[in-house]
Amino acid sequence: MKVIRRHPYAAAIILLAAVLMVLAWLFPGSRRIDVTLTVTEYRLDDPDFAVEHSLTLCGRDDRNRLGSGTFQGTISISGLEGMDAPTEILVSIGREHSIVFGGPGDPYPLLSVLIPNWDYTELLGLLSTIDTDGTRSTGGPSTRFFVSGSADRNAALATASRLAAGTYWEPMFA
Repeated sequence: MKVIRRHPYAAAIILLAAVLMVLAWLFPGSRRIDVTLTVTEYRLDDPDFAVEHSLTLCGRDDRNRLGSGTFQGTISISGLEGMDAPTEILVSIGREHSIVFGGPGDPYPLLSVLIPNWDYTELLGLLSTIDTDGTRSTGGPSTRFFVSGSADRNAALATASRLAAGTYWEPMFA
């Protein structure tokens, strides 16, 4: 009978390889994003409001596979005052609360929340409401938001609900 000997460090090597694979999967990787999508803007308090825009997003995505990380680059949204020209943004993307920061010229852009899916084929964006005194807020019954894809309101709300799942914004689209 032939005896097969195991390498004394085989289990340790396999364990180390598994740990390295998990770490590589979890840590952020940087990738270039350059997309142009049709998005439709809606209002929560007006079921008849639907305005299509063209959105261009260019920059770097640095998210881990759990969905946390950042996007840094520029965004422009046609027909949306203050967002027509490329606007510099930094998006903190997290499972609980995504938030958008602007560049030096406008640290608080009209776009306050951006939640993309992994490959940026679907987006949910929430727009700030600006009061007469310049105070910006997001949320409430008059919330304006946009979703990529179809201009059908029910399909858009389903997409928004899916993208907002597990975030602070989930109850708004539930």
